[in-house]
Amino acid sequence: MYSCPHCHKEVKNLKKHLKRMHPDQVSRESPAQGTKTKAKTLELDIKTKEKKEKVEESGYHCVDCGGALTKGQTPCPGCGATLDWRGL
Repeated sequence: MYSCPHCHKEVKNLKKHLKRMHPDQVSRESPAQGTKTKAKTLELDIKTKEKKEKVEESGYHCVDCGGALTKGQTPCPGCGATLDWRGL
């Protein structure tokens, strides 16, 4: 799920949502970039932001890939690394 940067609604397909619900917003943003490129950039930015928020919320992250973890979780869901929680 993605969060729309304009209305903050949770959507499955951000590109389609932006095109249907915010066509004026998309056309005003960065006219030098194509709509497809801009939507893809927004999707990547949102994914990165959501991933960072998950790590910050849980307080734990994988030392190999940086994926969000809950305490004691092994293997890492992001990269499959076996984690040693004995030090905590």
